[in-house]
Amino acid sequence: MKKLIVKKLAVVAVIAGMSGWAQAVNVTNILANGDFVVQFGDVGSFSWTVPDGIARAQVLVVGGGGAGGDACAGGGGGGGQVIYKSVDLTPGAEIPVEVGAGGTRPKSGSGARGGSGGQSLFGAFVAPGGGGGGGNSETSGGEGANGGGRASQSAGPGAAGSSGTNDPENGYYGGHKGGNAANRSNWASGGGGGAMADGAAGGLSKWVGGNGGDGFPCRITDEEVAYGCGGGGGLNCGDGSGTPGLGGSGGISGGNATALNGEDGR
Repeated sequence: MKKLIVKKLAVVAVIAGMSGWAQAVNVTNILANGDFVVQFGDVGSFSWTVPDGIARAQVLVVGGGGAGGDACAGGGGGGGQVIYKSVDLTPGAEIPVEVGAGGTRPKSGSGARGGSGGQSLFGAFVAPGGGGGGGNSETSGGEGANGGGRASQSAGPGAAGSSGTNDPENGYYGGHKGGNAANRSNWASGGGGGAMADGAAGGLSKWVGGNGGDGFPCRITDEEVAYGCGGGGGLNCGDGSGTPGLGGSGGISGGNATALNGEDGR
């Protein structure tokens, strides 16, 4: 028995099946263990036909990350919802697949909140996108699968992960809030919420941005990747000193805040 891995950026399915249909499903790679890898090319909506002999899949679906907020200590964007579960399939069925884009970055100098990420789906399993980080004029982060971090211009809480679901026993990872802006005079913003944890508060110390919440670690393609990480919170420090927030999971997958803006969830 072989497995098929269907990969479309934020949508991956490991599917138990037989090797005979390999050429019919656009196989792009074969892993060392013999699993087949199928990869779609672009963000968007697609239809995938279940090959003959395929009855079950281990599916990973990740919503698009929210964008970081604009300028002068913008908040980090929230990571997208993660769904990781085994599902039944019917050979010959048409499965809708959608891959959500990351949130739109606000115009530089606008002070706007970052845009929310788009939803991703595989069949009936829908993963909402993360909320955008707060900016100068829209300081509160956006709500989403995981909330955006609050910008430092007004101290207060980060946004809630209102459209996310945190139910690990059933394969849902999300619903975490963005980090607070703890103290306006410390000029640092909160990190975005991640699939596994809330974003950290910014401004607990002067010019120290909050880290993004950790993502969900998964080896579905033989390489461990953290999915749904929150972005790091930015800071307002004209001389370049200070410590911007790291993206979730140690900055491996989430956006690291390296400038004044908050960074994107992933």
